[in-house]
Amino acid sequence: LHFFASAFLAFLMRGNIIAAIFATFFGNPITFPIIAVSSVQLGHWLLGTGVDAVPARLILTAFTNAGGEIWSNILATFTGDPTQWGKLRHFYYGLFKPYFVGGIIPGLIVATVCYYVSLPIILGYQKLRQKRRRERAENLRERAAARLRARSSVDDGASGGS
Repeated sequence: LHFFASAFLAFLMRGNIIAAIFATFFGNPITFPIIAVSSVQLGHWLLGTGVDAVPARLILTAFTNAGGEIWSNILATFTGDPTQWGKLRHFYYGLFKPYFVGGIIPGLIVATVCYYVSLPIILGYQKLRQKRRRERAENLRERAAARLRARSSVDDGASGGS
């Protein structure tokens, strides 16, 4: 359903349906745990924090808890309840920062590969679209010229008969 949902949303937003489907090919519920775990591990390695393997379940739980804490703190500004930011500090340094840092290198590699793979497809599509536009414009010009000739011959016939 992930592919269909992305194609439908791209269609609704008048976006590129093919690009939406390609994007969901890489980032989907099946690949997300692999991407998350590898990004966190690579990030910890790059940052030199020396943390052992972080299970995917823990990553999802940590992001969920962080979102809940942010939401509680937003509500606290309107209700007068005390805000609690301590857990977010641990989340930021223990998970979010390594996830962010570890995702940059693989993200740049995948983005570069996808760019060069999709570029000929996009250029071919644009060329085909321009050709269709030219053909449509030429067709409209021909029909307009035919209408003008038809009017002109009707006008010549009406004025010649008087």
